[in-house]
Amino acid sequence: MKTLHRINAQNLESGGLNNFSEAFQSFMTRVKFFSVGRLRRTYSSSALEFMKYRTLLPMIVGNECDNGSSFDNFNSNIYSGKSNEYINEYEKVVVSNIPLKVSTTQCKAFFSKYGKIINCELSFDDKLNIKGTSSKSGLKVTSTAIITFASKNDVEKLLMVEPEELKLYGHIMKVDKVDLSLKKSVSIVKSLNTKHGILSFDDSFTNIDNGIINRFSRTPSSTSLSASNSLSEKVISWNGLPNKAIQKILSYLTHIECLKFERINKKWLEAGIKVWTQTKILSFKDHKKIGRIFTKEKPLTLEILKQFLQRGGINLKKLDLSLVPNTLNDSAFIIIGKYCKSLETLDISGIHSTVKNIIFLGEYLNIKHLSYRNMTSIDEKCFWYLIKGFFDTLVSVDFRGCKMLRGQCFISLTNSLEKLYLDGCYSLEARAIEDVCMQAQGLKVLKLNGCFNITDEYISLISRTLLDLEVFTLHGDGYKNLSSSSLTCLTLLKNLVELSFDYNSLINDEFIIALSKSNQNIKKLSFAYSGNENSITSDGLSLIKNLNQLMYLDLSGLLGVDINSLSKIINDCKKLSEWYLRNCPNLDDLALECFLNASQCISIIDVSACLGVSNKSIQKILKHFTFEDKNSKTITLVVGSTAIQIELLRIRNSRIVLDLNDSSSLPLDIFTNPSIKEFEGIEKKIKNELEDIYKDCNIMDVKKSYIVGALTGEDESPIFNSHEEMVEWAKKEAANLNIQL
Repeated sequence: MKTLHRINAQNLESGGLNNFSEAFQSFMTRVKFFSVGRLRRTYSSSALEFMKYRTLLPMIVGNECDNGSSFDNFNSNIYSGKSNEYINEYEKVVVSNIPLKVSTTQCKAFFSKYGKIINCELSFDDKLNIKGTSSKSGLKVTSTAIITFASKNDVEKLLMVEPEELKLYGHIMKVDKVDLSLKKSVSIVKSLNTKHGILSFDDSFTNIDNGIINRFSRTPSSTSLSASNSLSEKVISWNGLPNKAIQKILSYLTHIECLKFERINKKWLEAGIKVWTQTKILSFKDHKKIGRIFTKEKPLTLEILKQFLQRGGINLKKLDLSLVPNTLNDSAFIIIGKYCKSLETLDISGIHSTVKNIIFLGEYLNIKHLSYRNMTSIDEKCFWYLIKGFFDTLVSVDFRGCKMLRGQCFISLTNSLEKLYLDGCYSLEARAIEDVCMQAQGLKVLKLNGCFNITDEYISLISRTLLDLEVFTLHGDGYKNLSSSSLTCLTLLKNLVELSFDYNSLINDEFIIALSKSNQNIKKLSFAYSGNENSITSDGLSLIKNLNQLMYLDLSGLLGVDINSLSKIINDCKKLSEWYLRNCPNLDDLALECFLNASQCISIIDVSACLGVSNKSIQKILKHFTFEDKNSKTITLVVGSTAIQIELLRIRNSRIVLDLNDSSSLPLDIFTNPSIKEFEGIEKKIKNELEDIYKDCNIMDVKKSYIVGALTGEDESPIFNSHEEMVEWAKKEAANLNIQL
């Protein structure tokens, strides 16, 4: 220690390397870590300050005999020897916003469905409450967990999960990768490996004298400090990094940060261009990747869009401009067509355009997946040229929410089309369905929720022509031109996998009987709030047991859901994992206890707003599903707005996760719950527009009709006995045609 004191004193007197008095004083309190032969992570920064002077010790103290023995107890291999730890970091995730009531066992069980968990550590996390209404202190206390998986594939699987699937006790948990750049234990300056184009972490050598010297050798006092200084500059200089290393760094940055780093010099600019050319997907609503949240005060402008597409548009495959506050106009279509030649997926929902720019877009691009949702004021011609421009390449078309779309553009469809989404297209004409059936016979997904003009004739046409159809939905109550018997024609489609008739009053037992006899491949079935009080009975629902491939079933709001129907379905449908039984009046404790015989693959049971459910059945389910089986997964049980008392339940060693949210409220969006009242209002508006068109008949239309009538019709002119009779007749005809003579 006396040697260290002498180093600091002589350094200050001679104006040497650095004034490290402050670091030295803090280091003295941690000197015990030298004696035990290793450093802890939290103290590695101050320790490394003195590691720099170890090889320079003889020249600083002017003593050739002092070989730095004061540091001999320091184990320099402690960091490099943990390469396996760094590898394991890629198999770790950080989970935040975990409810306080969740234990380590419950947390481990919840995430075990994504892969084998090696370790799980929980800690508290205090976050500032922005609204300041939930607590007086303004702090929101949650838990944070660090979970180690057995493989990287499990981590990738978890990161791809939708946020709704990470909901636990009303909290949506957030999952992120472990950020290795924040670990203090890897803050040692490493040597540069130019062969691989990256900064290597080599523990065997340090850099001096042509780049290599043994770490434990001593530098003679005659060696100048300039060599070490130049070498240090080489290690930390950004300009010395190879191009591949710079590209690797930029690939982990957001797009906005990448734009800023391009201004450093030409080398960084070229690396940035290379990274931009590797961009395949650009979604402006993904603020984490973009690096900026667009708001009404700072919206997405035409200039920002141009800067992005100039750099990354050359190889761009997917562009999403939806759900972003913007000031874009029809010029955006020209920019997209100019810079995105390889674009395959385009979502331009919310951007108004003209026919001219849409034609320009169709001439330069080969779009496969097109989305143009909620465009209520777009002319029918725009939809016509959108379809016509990409008719030979379109695979998926999404026009949901386009309330004024009549469907005249579907005459240009081809057999390449596989998916067509028309939810909420209230003005869609029935004959447009005929064009779809005739032109796109290879269709696999067809959603007609809220298309109230459809008739029995076209339902029959769908069942006879679209033989490859796999997904069909017809939500809503208000199909005046449809009958219950016509829907049974849909059971002729043998390839159906998903069928949904939510809020549709036409569903009855006859349809369920026909469906259970002919369609054995259905995996997803939804009858939520469909039928009426007498049309769907318990005996009818019990026939669903014949659909043994079912994996998803929604029977919310049905009177026929009771112990009779549930017991039969649970016993025969062993693959059924998701149950949605919200707001079922006849679902009581006895019916819920049927799930004690459910298969091991069950994952979700939603009985929210079922007033007949109490602690009796819930406690039995909690005791039945435990962690005794290592391969078992957690089960989410939604019990919001039921008669249970959560404080009286015992959840110890149970793999049931109770969700107290009430998900029984009806959705308001026209995609899943279309409104018949809104349809009637739009229908009146269309009729008024047609009447205005007829009233605006001008003289040119009259002349055209006269010419056509003269060429094709027979002469029906009356015979006049005098000139006065002819003039009187002409005045009457002119008055009928609104012509002023």
